[in-house]
Amino acid sequence: MSHYRYIAFPRGRQPTKEEVEELRRHDHVLAGRVAYGTKREDGRLTIAFDATVYDYALATERGFEALVRAWQSHGCEVLEHLAFVKDASALRPTTTNLPRFEHKPASAAGAPDKVMTAKELAAKEAIGRSRLQLQKTLGHFESLGRLAAAVPYVLMALAAIGTLVTGAYIGTKLTNSGRERRQQTIERAAEETLRRPKHDEAPAADGKAAEAKR
Repeated sequence: MSHYRYIAFPRGRQPTKEEVEELRRHDHVLAGRVAYGTKREDGRLTIAFDATVYDYALATERGFEALVRAWQSHGCEVLEHLAFVKDASALRPTTTNLPRFEHKPASAAGAPDKVMTAKELAAKEAIGRSRLQLQKTLGHFESLGRLAAAVPYVLMALAAIGTLVTGAYIGTKLTNSGRERRQQTIERAAEETLRRPKHDEAPAADGKAAEAKR
């Protein structure tokens, strides 16, 4: 058996200031075992009572009984089990009475709840898509920022590579510019030296022949 009694108000509805004052007139019976909060599933205002003091007040206090019956006639539910979230700020009394509750067929009563649920799901889905798009946009901006930060280093590296390639090209052109290599010069000079005596012996032979004729 539940140790609590819960009075859950219709969605978006609040008790009047007079009703709250009437409830507080029975504090001597309720012994402060009353809490205000919301129903976790839909956020409706809920008043939680200790089950023992609630049953006792309902049986002995006519004013308390009349207050509970009036709330029930306005659409409030008295429940033994409920996902209760304690929140004193949930109680915001109004100056107007709750409209009297009218019983409707189950299909008619359930239709607004279904519409509301569908709207809430659509809103949550739209929020989820917006957040996803925002994350994608931020990711693109971060990628562009990293790329922009790396561009100067890439340009410097390309400039260094270009300088090296240009230096190597100029060195190659200077080396292979058509000038004779040192080894080739030595070999050519040696060949010329070897060939030179053959040309010098011919005049000597001709001189000896002339002397013989004399």
